[in-house]
Amino acid sequence: MLIWCPRYSSFAFFMLVFPALAMAQQGASTQQSSKPAAPASQSSAAPAANQSTSSLRVTTRMVVVDVVATDSKGVPATDLKAGDFTVQEEGQEQSIRAFSFHQPEQISMDASPATSSRPKLPEGYFSNTPQYKTNGALNVLLLDSLNSTLLNQASMRDAMIKFLEKLPAGQPIAIYLLGSKLALIQDFTSDPELLRKAIVSVKRQGSKALDNAAGTTRMADMPVGSVALYTMMDVPQIMAQLEEFRDQHTAAQADFRVRFTLDALNSLARTLSGYPGRKNLVWVSETFPFSIVLDDITSRNNRDFSREVAATGSALSNAQVAIYPVDARALVGNTDFSVGSDPNPIGKPAIMSSTLDGDTGKNMNREAEERLASRSTMNDLAEKTGGRAFYNTNNLEGAVRKSLDDGSTYYTLGYYPENKVWDGKFRRITVKAAPPGIKLHYRVGYYAVEPQSFAALDQTQKTNELAKAMSLEFPVSTALLFQAAIVQPIAANKNKVLVNYAVDPHGLTFEAGNDGLQHASVDCAVVVYSAKGESVQAQSNTMIAALKPEEYQRVMQKSFPCRQTLDLAPGQYLFRLGVRDTHTGVVGTLNAPVTVAAPAPNGEVQPAEKKP
Repeated sequence: MLIWCPRYSSFAFFMLVFPALAMAQQGASTQQSSKPAAPASQSSAAPAANQSTSSLRVTTRMVVVDVVATDSKGVPATDLKAGDFTVQEEGQEQSIRAFSFHQPEQISMDASPATSSRPKLPEGYFSNTPQYKTNGALNVLLLDSLNSTLLNQASMRDAMIKFLEKLPAGQPIAIYLLGSKLALIQDFTSDPELLRKAIVSVKRQGSKALDNAAGTTRMADMPVGSVALYTMMDVPQIMAQLEEFRDQHTAAQADFRVRFTLDALNSLARTLSGYPGRKNLVWVSETFPFSIVLDDITSRNNRDFSREVAATGSALSNAQVAIYPVDARALVGNTDFSVGSDPNPIGKPAIMSSTLDGDTGKNMNREAEERLASRSTMNDLAEKTGGRAFYNTNNLEGAVRKSLDDGSTYYTLGYYPENKVWDGKFRRITVKAAPPGIKLHYRVGYYAVEPQSFAALDQTQKTNELAKAMSLEFPVSTALLFQAAIVQPIAANKNKVLVNYAVDPHGLTFEAGNDGLQHASVDCAVVVYSAKGESVQAQSNTMIAALKPEEYQRVMQKSFPCRQTLDLAPGQYLFRLGVRDTHTGVVGTLNAPVTVAAPAPNGEVQPAEKKP
């Protein structure tokens, strides 16, 4: 039995949904028979050697570790076997249950670059099935303007154009831009011309969350020679209060950047989750505002983000994402002496600036501390996720190329932890290779998070998480795969727009109850946006299932249904559709451009009037 909350519906509705989605399922059955299993460092499964991910259930607890192995000369080691590796978790040896080797696909020079492998769906049908298939690693280039000044954004853009002039073969790339929102600039492709056009289209945008968004000399608090400046010199309390205000303002800006950057990384984890295998996230930025893994997550003060960071680290681990931070500042000097600075950076009264005790000295000390903290964070990001950090180099394009090369050849090891207590604590992993001279790097641990701990969150947190996923500020999510069919308004539907969802049941949590039934529940949501990007309508419902054995088998062979009914005027819209497992919080979303037609008096659909 399936139940709409808060209203009820009979199982007959459940049976009616499948015919409405049959065409879409037939058109994409090879891609969407089930959700590719995410790396199960927390709650999911990893593919054993030569085993299809479509048959795996997300309730397994296999920990997946991607290992990059090189010889003494830095050349990838490609001939290692499962018996050459040993894995320990918190010092206890683990039995390797899954093993596979991955390297870039060999592509003929005459072959056309691949862009998408998903068949075209019939009109009115939509899917969030990953569009790109590969046997190797996927690469994501994240250009960060939120945490970078305009000067470094320009350097970043020029370096990426040079990089794409010699794009490595067989290494598909997607490009994202982090600014006022996280935007997909180019989906996965190995076509260098598409990627180059995407980079060229990127426009610089000043970050409102940086004190010195331009990247030139920091503005003085008071104009040189002003009465206010000399007044401050005579009344130290005013200067102290001004500095305190400036520090609070800077902290507030940093808080915003941390929160939004965490939201962006969580969104990327959801977006990449449906793609099997390793994902190399090359994050090109000027500053990296936090460490991704913290052993101590007990603090609860207003400016402590340790719990949010831990959750983000867990999400990235789930999605098999390795971070390669690249410092966009290249060889760094003090901004007071940069090319965009005032040629006389200490041109203020001698008592204020001519010594290292003045503003110039304070600025130099502050920037030195920021650089040290940023590089420490970069190293931490790379070490904890299995990537590498690149800084203090003017060859940004070379750093990106090394990132892709480093993460393109790797081994995947999987084991079931001996420790079965999922207490949310961080567990350290150690991997060793028997052959002498082999160097390894890999993510150093994971959070043993109970997947269904999401159900214990308060309703406000759950609502906020779903709202972020449904926002156009973030890309769509492939963490929970589904298809949707949108039915135009006709008399039989009371002139309503119907949205029929078909959720991949292998991505859901089913629990056997004492009543002999299989229980599951799914939130299904829709936010309708106008052509201008304004929210027009939003709805969400929860479908609760209590299935008999034969019904459960039928669902597992087909899909789990949801439905939304919308009352919309004829016109052009963008639907953001979303589904969420209420037990684990796993979310899937997609964008559906829809033209709502006007129903004719005879019950047939009248084409919508198109604007010139």
